[in-house]
This record gives sequence, structure tokens and C-alpha cells, in this order.
Amino acid sequence: MGRTPKYAAAVAATALAALLITPLGTWLAGVILVRLLAADDWQVDLGSSRGALLGRPVFADVRLRHPPSGTSIEAPRLALSVWDYEVDISGPRVELRLGGQTDDGTDPNSAESATGLTLPVGLLPNLSIADGSLQVWRDSDSLHIELADVAFNYARVDTGVSPISGLLTLMAPRAALRRRGQDLAQGSVSGSLALTERALDLRDLTIDLKTQDLSATVISGGRLRLASGFPLRLDCTLWSKEEAGAKDSARVSAEAGARDSVRVWLTGSLQPLSLKLVAEGGMQTGGRGLISVVLGGRIDQEVVVLDSALVTVAGGEIRLSGSYRAGEDSLKAAANFSAIAIDSLLAVEGSGQLEGELQVAGRPMSGQLAAVLEAQVRAVRAFTDEPLDVHLRGRLNADSTVKLEVHSPLGKVTAEGWLDVRQVAYDLAVRGRLQPAAMLGQTADPIQLEGRVRPDSVTLRLEMASLPFLSGEFGPLAADVRLVRGRFLEVDLSLEETQALAHLAVDLEAGWVDTLQASTGSLRLERFHPDVGGVARVHLGGAGSLQVRRAAASAQLSLEGLSYRGWRSGPMSADIDYRHGGVAVEIGGSGLTAMARLDSTGAFSGRVQLESARFSSSAEADRGPIADSLATGDFAILSGEATWRGAAGRPQELTLDVVLEEFETTLSGLAFVAQGTQRLHHSRQQTTVDSIRLLTPAGLLRIGGTLQQDSLALMAKIDSVALTPLVAGLAGSGVAAITIGGTTDHPIVQGRLDLRDVTLSHRPIGDVGMSLSLADSLRWTVSLDQQRFQLGAPVVKPPETTDSPETGRQRQRDASGSGDSGAGDSSESKPHRKGVPRPEPALQLSLTAPATALLDSADAASGEARLELRARDWRIGPLLNHVLKDSTTGILGFDGALSLPANRLLNGAKWTDLTGSVSFDQLQVERGKLRLRLDSEEAGLYLAPGNRGLELRGFEFPVEVYRREDESFGAGGHLSIEAEADGAAGFQVTASLVQVDLQAVEEMFARGTQLPLGTASARVSLTDSTGKLSLVATVEASLDELGEITARIDATAELVTAELEWYTPVPDLISVGGSVPWDLADGRVDWHLGNLTAHSEGVNLFVFLDQFPQLQSIDGFVKFDLEVEEVEGAPMVRGRIDAEELELTVLDVKPGFLFPKGHILFDGRQVQLGPIVGRTTSGKGEIELTGFVRLDSLSELDYRIELTAKDVPYNYDDVFEVSEIDVDLTFSRTEAGSLLEGDIGLKHGVAETALVDLNAPPVPPPPPAVRSPFLEATELNVFIELSDLAVKNELADLKTEGGVRIYGTFYKPRFQGELRVPEGKVIALSREFTFSKGRIVLDQLVPTYSLLDLAYDPMLLDPQLELEAVTTVVDNDQSEEYEITMEIRGPAREAAPRFSAPGLGDADVISILAFGSIETPEYGSSLYTAAGQLLLSRQVHRVGLDEFQILPSGTGLENVGTTSVRMGKFFAFPIPVWVRYEATTREPSFGELQLQYKLKRIFTINANAQSEYNLYGVGIGLKKDF
Repeated sequence: MGRTPKYAAAVAATALAALLITPLGTWLAGVILVRLLAADDWQVDLGSSRGALLGRPVFADVRLRHPPSGTSIEAPRLALSVWDYEVDISGPRVELRLGGQTDDGTDPNSAESATGLTLPVGLLPNLSIADGSLQVWRDSDSLHIELADVAFNYARVDTGVSPISGLLTLMAPRAALRRRGQDLAQGSVSGSLALTERALDLRDLTIDLKTQDLSATVISGGRLRLASGFPLRLDCTLWSKEEAGAKDSARVSAEAGARDSVRVWLTGSLQPLSLKLVAEGGMQTGGRGLISVVLGGRIDQEVVVLDSALVTVAGGEIRLSGSYRAGEDSLKAAANFSAIAIDSLLAVEGSGQLEGELQVAGRPMSGQLAAVLEAQVRAVRAFTDEPLDVHLRGRLNADSTVKLEVHSPLGKVTAEGWLDVRQVAYDLAVRGRLQPAAMLGQTADPIQLEGRVRPDSVTLRLEMASLPFLSGEFGPLAADVRLVRGRFLEVDLSLEETQALAHLAVDLEAGWVDTLQASTGSLRLERFHPDVGGVARVHLGGAGSLQVRRAAASAQLSLEGLSYRGWRSGPMSADIDYRHGGVAVEIGGSGLTAMARLDSTGAFSGRVQLESARFSSSAEADRGPIADSLATGDFAILSGEATWRGAAGRPQELTLDVVLEEFETTLSGLAFVAQGTQRLHHSRQQTTVDSIRLLTPAGLLRIGGTLQQDSLALMAKIDSVALTPLVAGLAGSGVAAITIGGTTDHPIVQGRLDLRDVTLSHRPIGDVGMSLSLADSLRWTVSLDQQRFQLGAPVVKPPETTDSPETGRQRQRDASGSGDSGAGDSSESKPHRKGVPRPEPALQLSLTAPATALLDSADAASGEARLELRARDWRIGPLLNHVLKDSTTGILGFDGALSLPANRLLNGAKWTDLTGSVSFDQLQVERGKLRLRLDSEEAGLYLAPGNRGLELRGFEFPVEVYRREDESFGAGGHLSIEAEADGAAGFQVTASLVQVDLQAVEEMFARGTQLPLGTASARVSLTDSTGKLSLVATVEASLDELGEITARIDATAELVTAELEWYTPVPDLISVGGSVPWDLADGRVDWHLGNLTAHSEGVNLFVFLDQFPQLQSIDGFVKFDLEVEEVEGAPMVRGRIDAEELELTVLDVKPGFLFPKGHILFDGRQVQLGPIVGRTTSGKGEIELTGFVRLDSLSELDYRIELTAKDVPYNYDDVFEVSEIDVDLTFSRTEAGSLLEGDIGLKHGVAETALVDLNAPPVPPPPPAVRSPFLEATELNVFIELSDLAVKNELADLKTEGGVRIYGTFYKPRFQGELRVPEGKVIALSREFTFSKGRIVLDQLVPTYSLLDLAYDPMLLDPQLELEAVTTVVDNDQSEEYEITMEIRGPAREAAPRFSAPGLGDADVISILAFGSIETPEYGSSLYTAAGQLLLSRQVHRVGLDEFQILPSGTGLENVGTTSVRMGKFFAFPIPVWVRYEATTREPSFGELQLQYKLKRIFTINANAQSEYNLYGVGIGLKKDF
């Protein structure tokens, strides 16, 4: 028993020693620690251990996890020193997840859990942590705090005096605050904390903070005592980075802190919790100016109250207030914004000012928040020229649904979805409609916006129907935008599906463009601007950094048919490459190569080479490859080279050389050709132009000289100026020269142009001189001398004045000296004599101004320009003739002076800048039968300075009309013109015509205008008052044959109204009125909105008889009442037209036609015609007209008109009469145009046509070949049936019958059918032939003649003839009887009669027919044969005769009873007269000449001359048929 304690002690000692000096103790201590921590839910893995407890035990790969709190700790190495009472940890990694509570439901960090707490400062070992890291996660909002490279030390400070204290120091050079993987802030943390048993003293806790918009330093200090109530004092200062770096962080003056820092005080106690928070100060934030804060709040138990907070930022204020009750999880907060300049926040000029209010309420810890936002941004100018307001409205509901709206004149965008404020998660659907018109400054289609916004992605699609660009429109346009995780951006754009495509992929975080590709199809350049033509294809590719200097891109451009304003070049291509901040361009084309370089330093160089490069206008280019020899359009050919080099921003280093070896161009038919090699060199800021010689249409132009920065020396001259190639109709010759010297700031210019013998349209104008000089002042003069020419216009004296006798005589001498003179009065024939005043030029203009006001902008406000004008006996006839293209003559005289500020000469002078007056004493214009002559001593133009006005007064013109019966001009009315204008209020122009003869008015219009006889008075007044333009015009006309007309027109800038009343001579009244909107500024007339009314209670039509020369008489009444809307396009017409007792007779046609009643109804776009039923005035027959017209489109009317007639008699001038005509015709609309179809039947007709009418007027010419598009599209399908038609004249008496179909079109008709001759007789060579067979076939295609052509010459039908007739002739000498047959076969235009008889030859047949005998003298055989052929083959007109006859017996004194020949010709000019010659066939040289002139219908004048017996006579013949 005695040994047992000893053994036990030994064993215990041995075991203790083993635990202390062997690794076993270290291991066992680890096991005990694991079990102890497991009781608090810690999961511990100590990994491996080594060393003894008495030494320095080390644990490796230590891992601790506490799932309830979400805490985990890992340390590769943990070392203990028992004897030194130290713990050393290397590379620990600590992760802490916040948001949980303890098992009892209390917050482990609450003040209550620390009640009565004393810190075991004396028990804490010294602690050293190196290369550690701390990760803090908060699940509620995905907040993540990270500290890296952490160095942590705790050391006990034992002074031997109670209390014992310790010092804790922390250094974390790398710290970050993140949310959802995105950096919110970065920086570093350092500081120290002193610990005692009853207090914690925070010393110089420094946090360096850097966000995207802020760099700052937070310095904190304070004390927490572990006494009753836990008193707390904390002082925190936030410095801007610049200020913190410039000063010692712990010793910043209070003055500097108030200006560049924010200071926060937190005082109070933790138990019970009662803290007071005060913050104030301000700091600069990069580019956004000073932000100042004044804040006061408190924390009482579970309530946090923000009493007031004022944040001043960007020139505006944000006022905050609110409270949070933790026990109820209840939040209420409000924010008010006012006058916050967004420009400084976004660095975008014109962003406007923000004002509004935000209200927030709810339970934030439960994620149940509600918020309402009402705000607007005023006066936004960033997108438009005019300011606009943007309104913002948002609402967040407690169920997490959210809706945001943004609307402005630029459109409206709405986002709807859900928002989780705790998780900062959301899903929003975006829709909108943007209006880019206000931003683009022109009409544009809206942009449709649709997409989705989530925390990890944004997708948007934008669509636009058409995009206006330059002068064209493109569309549709679509863009797809995708942003993934806030980093990867992709944009796909398409224009007109495949016209242009682009793709962009960017890594925003890396600042790298992964892909940039764009290409276009064949893009027509005229879509961009009408002046540009051609087809372009573009391909663009690129990749690289978003930084411009590190980016890389290349583009290829090809152009086909490139043109500008009609000028074309050959195909061209360009390669553009951008790398390392430099650009390289290479261009190639037909005869053209070019290259240019610009590097990142700004140095540039380039070269252009031209080798017979041709540029042509459209007219010349369209001629194709043979244009070189046949070109008539404009073109230019160039060969040469241009090189340059230099540096951007250093003009003194620019060097340029241009060598042009070939230059030839034609502009508007004017040729310019360079002679020799042209050179230009620029270096050291001096440009040298070698002697350039350019052959121009005006002559050889020579240019040479130098240009330097401080001096000029240039010369240009044409030794022989030619005017005709420059201006059509203008001729003359002269010399032109100009020299430029001095400096660029003060140039000295001298120029002169002298032209002699100037004519316009072959009418002399005079000698023109022009000079220009610029030195200390500008002087420009123009003179026109007309003394050397005889201009053919009399000098018109001005009205009588009160001049002295000497002045009057001098004026007479001036007038006579300036009057018409022959060529012998030219200066060449009569040199100017010394001592005799040189005659005054007809026109003189002189402009003077100080040069400093034109060249020195600093002196631009000084100086006056003066323009002096003077004209005496200026004959303006050649100018008027050239403009009016007729023989108008005129003379003009005036005298005046005008002045204006000199600086306005080069800056768009307005008439309000002018001051002065111009008086007119001569103004006469004569045209045809019209003459206007100024008759006033006060005629002039007067201008007052500024806006005081302009006045034109005294222009009174008596209107004179030439009376042929008096062979002189007589009074024909009066014309007056006056005007006045106020530069601020507007203007008024008035013209009046009083009792003007319409013959004079007729002369004011274009030639060929015909007006009715009568007089008219009119007044036109155009007024612009304060920008409102109006026009009032009134007309009163008295017409000799048509009655009285009054009219009035009123027009404003928006509307034109017109009213007209016409009283016919009866008198009947016709009233017409209407109105139409228009936009005078745009020149647009809205005809589709116009309206028109026309009304009359009844108009007798006989007053219009003289207006229809084809009518012999017209009578009856027409009344109407019509209203028209939508005048253009598809008019709406309502009303009716009624006719009563309408009777009309066509000239030379009997009988007339009578329509007792008829009407036309208008019902919107439907017009109903009739039925209109009538008869002939003889009482026989019946006529009916009916149909409709639809007005849906005036360009494509739909209509159907039907005309029927039955048993209607017809007689034309007693030469064509039909007892009965039946008509059934329809005229209607078809898809191709129009169709005229139906039947026409003629019964029992007689055509008595004289083959030779001695008194007939000349045959009228055919109608003009002007085709109507309407008739061009008119198809025909008409059947004409002839029954028992008799044809009678001097040579024939026959009957025809048959039928003809007319089809085809009006201008290309086709005829099919035949006419038969069942019986009849015809006279040939004075013999009567009886038809035995007769047939006329119309079956030929004649496509080249219209119905108008056939009406003029029916023989153009060229029918096929099959005619046969026989006669019996007895030979007078042999008493033998012969039966002779005449046959006519073949086309009518070529067929000739053929005579035959059994046993006789052709000559015998002609002889016996013409002379009754086969036996004839030999010399007459040829005459008879020729006469027969001429007469019967219709060759008379081919030899120029209108008449040729063989007569068995003559009609003259010497050839009665003798075979004779008669020839005749009708002459229409100068008077209609027949000339005939008649003689015997045996002695044709002796005969009688007869002239016959038809005086009236029944009177003729005859003159005769007989050559053999020298007899002459004149007689008057009377012929009347009864």
C-alpha cells in the first residue's frame, strides 16, 4: 500500500512528462479542444499536429465550421507558445455569413447580451495573424465584403498597474465591397483598438475607399465604455482622396475639413439603446462639383429616425426624412428633389434639371416595400433644339410588382414586372414608342421599343418603319441589343432586311471589341441625295481595344457609276485601314489612283495621279463608248499628279505640288482647254502659280503670281473677250484684266472690262465698260454707251417741267444727240472733238465703299456703301425683245442714289438696310397694238433707313391702243402701280386697271391669246401684315357680245375664295363661287379640299352663237345648280342641269334639231345623262341620248353613253341628202380605254358632188397631226349599211348599196365590207358608159391613217375596184358602130381605166372615143393619147394643174365648134382666182386666157384676153339657182 502512491505518483509524473514533452500531449489537447467546441456546434478538424506542449506545438490544416452562424475558418498553420503565452496563425481564411439569429431568438450582437461584460484582457494571449483573409457574406442583399493580405496583432500591455490593457492592430491593404459579383468599392483598412477591462478605444481607423465616382478616405476614432448603459462616442471623418493625400490624416485643420470633408458624430448609450447622429460637411466629387451634407438623426431602442437631411448637389437640393421601427419592421421615408442639374451629374450638356418626390413605406426585412415616384426633368436640350420636359412616374407595390413610365415629346417608355428589394432581383418587360421627329428636326416614323431587363441580362429590340437620312428615306430599320451580366454587349442591326447588316460584340469589362462587322448590298446613292448617283457596296470589319488608339478596323468601298449633279466617273474602289492610331487610304479608279496616310503623331502625306481620267455629264455619258468622237454633253479630261506632306496643326510644314499635264472640259457646251503644262507649288506658306494658260469660250485666260501669308501678287487677263459663246444671242468683243496685290488683310485689286459693239439677239445694245478698284476704298462702276448705234426707237420726252429756257434747250440737244443715228455717226467716223462735252452714257452705275469695312472685321460696324444710278434715254427694246421673244420696244430714264452699311455688302444685305431714292422720268413700253407711257413727275422708289419703310409711287400709265382705222394710238384705259413696305409690319402692293380696252390686255399675254371685245377694270392688292399674307383682286368687264362680268378673289396664306357673276346680254345671271385651302409658304394647293358652286335660274343660249362658228343657230334655255367638293381627284358633284326648248342647226346641214326637255343629274360621284329626247325641226325622226358617268377618278372615268336615232333626215349643203338615217351607237369605258360600237343605216340617199367647181375655194389643209391620248385608246366596232345611195355629178349617175364594218382604233382604223353598183352611167371622153358590173371592196389594212385623215381624203382607204361599163360609138367617117368596154380594176389609188373594143387597138379606141373617128391627123395622136391618160389616170394634179379637159367644141370666139383643150389652175394667194387657158388642138399656141374671181356667192368678175385677135374684156357674172 505504501508503494502504491509512489507508483501512482511515478506513473502520473511519467504520464504528465509524456504529455508535456512528447507530441502526445499536443494531440490530446487537440482532442479535448475538438470535444469542447463540439458542444457549441463547432465542427473542428485539426488536421495534423507536431511538437510538445512544453515546446512550440504546431497544428496544420486546421478547419473550423459553425453551420448555425455560417462561419468557417481555415488555417494552414497554427502555432502555440505556452511559455510566451502567444498564438501565431499563418494564412487563415475566415468566411462569415450574416443574417441569422441565435437559438433563443436574440441577436448575438445586441447590447443586452453584453450586459455586465468585462473584457478578460489579462487572460488573452498575444496573437499574431499573417497573410489572412476575411470574407463576409450577407444573404439578404448578396453583399460581399472581402479583406485580403490581412495582418492582425494583439499584444498585452502590462505596466504592473491595474487595469491591464491590450492593443489590437489591423492592416488590410486590399479590401473590396461587392454585390452580385460587381465591384462597388475597393480600398484598404488600417487602424488600432486599445482594450481595457471596461472600455474599447478606437484609434485612427483609416479606410481608403475608391468607387467608380468617388475616391475618399474615412478616418474614425471613438470610445465604448463597458459600464452601465455602455456609453459610446464615435467621431468619423470622410476626406476626399486628394485632400487626404496632401495632409496628415490625423491632423487636418477644422477649416479644411469643413470644406473638403464630411464629419459624423455618434454619441449616446447602448443600453438602453439611445444614440444621436450628426453629420455635416462637403467634398468635391470628380467633375460633379461640391456635395454638401447636413444631417441629423437618432436611434431609440427599436426606432431609427432621420429627422432631417439636406444634401446639396449639382446646384440643387435633396431633402430626406424617415423612420424605421425594427420591432414592427416598418419603414417610412421620403425624398424631395429640386433644381438638380443633371448636366453636371451625367456630363451631358443640356440634360435639364431634376425635380420630384419619392415616397417609400413597408417592411424591408420581409421584402414588402411600396414606393411611389413622381418626378420630371425640365428644359432638356440634349436631343432637340427646343427645350422639352421629361416626366417620370413609378410605383412599387407590396407584392413586388413594379411599373415605371417615362414620357416626353420624344415618346413614351413603360417597364412593368417585379422587383425584390432584398435580393436586388427584378424582371421587367420594356415597351415603348419613341418619336424621333423632334430630335431629327424633320418628319420621321416612330421607333417601336420592346425588350426585357433582368439583373443578369438586358434584351431590347428597336424597329423603325423608315429612317430619314440626308435627302432620302431608308427602312425598315431593326436593331437587337443584348447585354449579359452587365459585361458582354451584342448589337445586331439590319436595314431593309439585307440592304445593310451590322454586328457588334464588346466585352465592356475588358474594354475589348471582340467583333465588328458591317456590310451593305447594292446601295443606290441617289437615295442619300438627289444630286448624287451610283451604286455603292461597303464592308467594314474590326476588333481590338475600346481605346481609340489601340483599336483596329478596315473597310472596303466599291462604287459603280458614281455621279454628282450629272457628272460621272468610272468605277472606283477604296481601302481604308485604321491601326495604331493611324489611317491609311488607297483609292483606285478609271485613270485615277490615290493614297493618303495619317499617323498617330499627326504627320500626313498623300499622292493623287490622273492619267486621262474622264469625268462626264449624264448627257455625254449616255452616249456610250463612242462618246469621244460624238460627245455633245459636258465632260472633263485630266492628266497630272498632286503630292502633299505635312503635319496636323503645323501649317508651316505643308508642302503641295500640283502638275497638270492635260486639262480639257466642256461645261454647258462651253469648252475649256489648258495649253501646256500647268504647275502649282506650295511650301513654307507660299503658293506659286506658274503662268496658267486656259483657252476659254471668252478667250485665252492667263493666270500667274504668288500667294504668301503676308503678300499677294496675282494677275489674270483675257486679251480678246468673246461674248457669244457665253450667252446665247449676246455678241461683242473686248478686253478683261484683273490684278491682285497687297496683303491678305489689305488686298489691292484693279480690274477692267471693256466691251464694244454689244448686241443681243442681233439688236445693238451699245458699248459696255466696267471697272473695279479696291485699295483704301472699293469702287465699282458700270456704264452703257448707246451713242454709236442706231437703235430704231424714238426718244420720248419726259413730261413738261418748269425748267428754264436754257435748260429746256439743253435737254432738247441731249435728246437729239442721243436719238437714232446711222452708222456714219459712230465714233469711228466722227471722232470726239476737243472742247466738246462727251455725250452722257445711257446707263451709269457706281458703287463705292470703304475697304476697311469690308476687310477688317474689327472695323465692320463703320463705313457706308453708296450706289448711284442714272439712265438717260436708255433704249431697253433689245432686252425686252430677248425676254419676250417679240418686237417690244421701250425707253427708260431714272436718277437716284442708295446707301447702306458697308459691312452688309458681304453679309446678306436686305432692302431694309438701304436708304435713298430713285426717281423715274422716262418709261415707255410698246408692244403690238399696246403702248404704255409714264405720265407722272413723281414716279420713284423711296427707301427710309431701318424699318421705316419703302414706297413706290407715281407710276401712272395711260394705256393706248393702236386704231388701224385712224392709223394712230388712242386712249385705251389707265394703269397705275403703287407699293409700300414696312420692314417690321409688312408690305402692300396695288395695281389698278381702269376701263382698259381688252385688245390692250390681249397684248399683255402670250402671242395667240384671244380675248372678247370690250373693256375691263381691275384692282389687285397684295398685303403682308405682321406675317399674314393676303390678296384681294376685283374685276369688272363689259363685253360687247357676252355681257357684264364681275369677279372677286380673296386669298390669305391658308385659303383662297373666289366669286363671279356674269350677266349675259339678255340679261341672264350665272353665279360661280368656290374656295380652296393652300399653303402659300410651301407652294401647296389642297385641291382635294376645295369646293365650287355654280348656279343660274336660266340662260338663253342664243347669246353664245358667235362663240360656235360651226353652228348656224342655237336657241333654248339652260339652268343649273351645282355644288362640287374635292375638286381634284374624285370630285363629289351634286345638283342638276336642265335644258328647255333646246334648238340648234349645224351650218350647211338641214334640218335642225329640237330637244324640248333634257337634264343631267349629279349625285355625288354618279352623273346620269337624260334621257334627252328630241326630233328634227322638220318634225321627222326621233333622237334619244342617255347614259351615265362615274367620277370615282377623273383620270379613269367610268361611263356609258348611248345615242339612238330613227328615221332622221339629213341634208348637207344640198350635195348629200339621206331621207332616213338610223343610228344605234354606244360609247363606253373599257379596261384598255374606250369603245364606240353600234350600227348606222343610211336609206335612199343622194350624193350630188361636182367634180369641178370653178368657184370653189381652195381645198383646206388636213387637220394637224396632234394625237389625243383619249382617242388613241378609243376602239371602234361600227357597222354602216348603205341602201339605195345615188351618186350624181357631171360625169356619173349611179346607185350603190352595201355594208362596211369599221373596227380597230380611232388612229388605226380597219375597214371591212363592200359596195355594189347595181346600175348607173358614167361619162368618159364625152361618151356615156353604162355599168354592166360594179364592185368596190374595202378589205385592205391601212394602219397609218386616222379617221381625221380619211375624212380629209377618203382615197387613202385605197379600196379594191372591180368596175366595168360599155358604150356604143359610131365612126363618123366610116359609119361603122363599135361597142367599147371600159374596165377599172385594182387598188383605187393605182387603177387606171382600160378601153377595149373588138378589132381595135388602144390608140384607135382613144381616137374614136375622143373624136368620133379612127382617122385622125398624125400630129394629134400623141396629144389625144396624153390627154386621155392625164384625164383618166388622175395625173392632172401631178403636173401642177387643177383642170384639164378635151372639149368637142370650144367656148372661145375662135374655137367654137372645133376640138379644143382647156387647162386651169387655182391660186389661193394673194386672192382666190382661177386662171384658165383654152385653145384648139390644131393650133394650141393661139388661144384665150381667162381670169375669174368670185366676189360673192352669186357674183363673179371675169377678165379675158384673146391672143390671135388681141381682144380684151372684163365682165361681171350673176348666177343664182332657183
